[in-house]
Amino acid sequence: MKEIENKETQPKSALRDRIVTEWYLAATVGFVGCINLDLDNIINSDDDRNFLLTITSDLHERLVRFGKRIPENIIADIENSSPGIKWAQAPLVNSIAKVGVLFKQLLKGDLNLKSTSSLDYLKPEAWNRI
Repeated sequence: MKEIENKETQPKSALRDRIVTEWYLAATVGFVGCINLDLDNIINSDDDRNFLLTITSDLHERLVRFGKRIPENIIADIENSSPGIKWAQAPLVNSIAKVGVLFKQLLKGDLNLKSTSSLDYLKPEAWNRI
């Protein structure tokens, strides 16, 4: 999130400030599991959606450059800034990148989720195709 805050190519905006503040907090306080991104209240225009798509693409590219696993120094930074968080091993990049792909599909409207939606994309055969 700090990279978003400092990214010169992204215009300053209330949305950017909100995302940096709220999502950075969520990423560093040691939450485990689901985090409410509050997209229904964040995305109010095509510009907002395009901003989120841009940072999603940027973060995906950074993640893929790590290689197979998140580097130990990145994991150490997370552990040092989040008391009580201890990783047994560095997470696989591919698993995290797949979540990013699904998030991008959601933002583009290619992944429709409702309370009655099937979670077929979590089935192993579908997950392995992402």
